[in-house]
Amino acid sequence: MLSKNLHLRRILHPNIIKSVSLNYSNDVSGTDNEDLKYLGRRKVDLRKEYDRVRQKVFDLPPPNDANPKSVFANNELDLSEIKIYGFDYDYTLASYADSLKNLIYDMSRDALVHIQKYPSELLKTKFDPTFAVRGLHCDVQHGLLLKIDAFHDIQKGCVYRGLQPLSQDDIIDLYDGTHVNIDQMNNYYGSVKKGSNATMHQLMDLFALPEMTLFANVIEFFIENNIPYDPEYVFFDVKNTVQTLHKSGSLHKEVMNQIDTYVNPGDAVTQLLRRLSSAGKQLFLITNSSAAFVNAGMELMVGKNWNALFDVIITNARKPEFFHETRRPFRKINTHTGQLSWDRVTVFEKGCFYQEGNFFQLEQLTGWCGSEVLYFGDHVYTDLAVRTVFIQVVFNKYTFCFTGCNFKTWMAYWRNHSGARKRNHYNK
Repeated sequence: MLSKNLHLRRILHPNIIKSVSLNYSNDVSGTDNEDLKYLGRRKVDLRKEYDRVRQKVFDLPPPNDANPKSVFANNELDLSEIKIYGFDYDYTLASYADSLKNLIYDMSRDALVHIQKYPSELLKTKFDPTFAVRGLHCDVQHGLLLKIDAFHDIQKGCVYRGLQPLSQDDIIDLYDGTHVNIDQMNNYYGSVKKGSNATMHQLMDLFALPEMTLFANVIEFFIENNIPYDPEYVFFDVKNTVQTLHKSGSLHKEVMNQIDTYVNPGDAVTQLLRRLSSAGKQLFLITNSSAAFVNAGMELMVGKNWNALFDVIITNARKPEFFHETRRPFRKINTHTGQLSWDRVTVFEKGCFYQEGNFFQLEQLTGWCGSEVLYFGDHVYTDLAVRTVFIQVVFNKYTFCFTGCNFKTWMAYWRNHSGARKRNHYNK
């Protein structure tokens, strides 16, 4: 007879039915339809029980002593040991209004039509903030957006071709199940290997939301109008168009022209930076954005002399290459003229602007290393994909974490995704 004992492998997995394995006894000769009926009923009971317990947890009231302005951090982080604080700029120090996503979508869509010569009917499409979430994967081979969990399993009801969801049967037929091999995920460990045949591109930063929506709208238009297309061409056309907006500076110019429309006020940022500085902490900024763009935003949020708070300011850093390359030197920037210095940088001057450079030279010139350095960023791959890390890294969706905003530790996310061997590598 079939044993009625159940072995629970992952009791909190969203799809509880998949997370239950049935132990069979050696003697199955007596198996009959009644056993199968029992198992069918038992699976239904497990789903109901899971849903009941899950809802009960969600209904629990918060503790009476919970402080909404508290900082919730990993228990391995001791702030008393931190002497140097570093920050990214975009979506870290700078918090953008939702209107920025609409601007990115509109500019990308227009460039796709006018430069890439996509059908002009696409100009009628709009950005939908409810369509996609950060962290989705794009299967460029099949032209799909999908959600993959920490175990590399495709989430049910989270696979879309264009704006239409795929059925579970279609997903299983397409992928021969619902599990994705790690070799198919091109930037899983923070970098894209040359010659890789990976087809899954994860879209991790907040700028990717307009990109995903534009990709889906283009695919939807092609399907509705019976236009043949290669999804890989569409993906890279959209991706390159969005990246060009950033690299060319056209997006930055639009934002700077209406800086108070797109950048949120920075009272919390000002308070945080001044508190750290007055406590004797050293501050540094490493961003891929230009000096002019950063200066415009920081002047709005913090004030004219914001740069005096920072010991090191690095712009156009070109992360993640910043962490890998060893020969690219720093260059000092004249913020009044934009002129780059020709002399080699041998020391960082407080409040001055620098660009490019590399991680190894930063360590040599500052002497900063080890557990006394804490860096905040918004992008798991760009800000954490390093071969040798001299910093502890906490990824936080809201970087005003010390001044009253919600705090979410991304370190746990990274550990769940990277595995013990990779963690040891990054902590060397």
